[in-house]
Amino acid sequence: MGLCASSTTTTANPLAAAAAAARGEIRVPEDCKTLQEAVGRVHGDDRLTTIVVGKGKHQIDCHPDEYLGIPSAMNIVGDPDVPKEKIVVVGGIWFKKGIQGNCHLQHLTLRQAKASGVSGLSSFTMDDVLVEQCSWSGVVAEGTGVVARCTDVEVRQCGWNGVVAGDGASITLIGAKTTVHHNCTKDGGDEYGLSVCYSSTSTIQLALPLTKETVATDNGGLLYTFDAADDMQCVVLRRRRV
Repeated sequence: MGLCASSTTTTANPLAAAAAAARGEIRVPEDCKTLQEAVGRVHGDDRLTTIVVGKGKHQIDCHPDEYLGIPSAMNIVGDPDVPKEKIVVVGGIWFKKGIQGNCHLQHLTLRQAKASGVSGLSSFTMDDVLVEQCSWSGVVAEGTGVVARCTDVEVRQCGWNGVVAGDGASITLIGAKTTVHHNCTKDGGDEYGLSVCYSSTSTIQLALPLTKETVATDNGGLLYTFDAADDMQCVVLRRRRV
């Protein structure tokens, strides 16, 4: 799951590229041919913070499981002038453990990952992202202290779970457009639309007015039992101690 890079860049408009760089941005495919190369550029240059992904299909092929490893805090956002359904990353995103600062995904589609669509061992945020048709789970956060906030995120048609908080991680689902549906497509019977596992402190929080009934629908598995949060500002799905 290492970082991969290409040596090829394509800059169509040097003036536009310079202006974007001044904002801490680089663009795919204008400045970097691949997402792998763009991640390497941002990781190696403290002046850069954001990758803007353009229209088209962007294949992740630097790892056998088609994971793009993210080694440091950065933003990966789709071009706001293009519908997210036309900005397609084919493969998965993996936020490595121990990243200082936040990693952010916004306004794009993640499709057909050979493993999970988004897997975070460090904290991350997502906004206006579609995750679909992944072989494993859609969105996964793992580890004590790992916090994920997902706003207006749709997870659908994944083989295993839709959204998973494990090993003490916490995921908060926010926004009226947030939905987790038609997952658990593989046989096995132990997958869930929303799953909290491997620790009694793992949680999925649904920011009101969201409820488990409105967020998780038509998944092949069942939902864990849920409790109301103490401050009543959200609903917490939590595995009970046994």
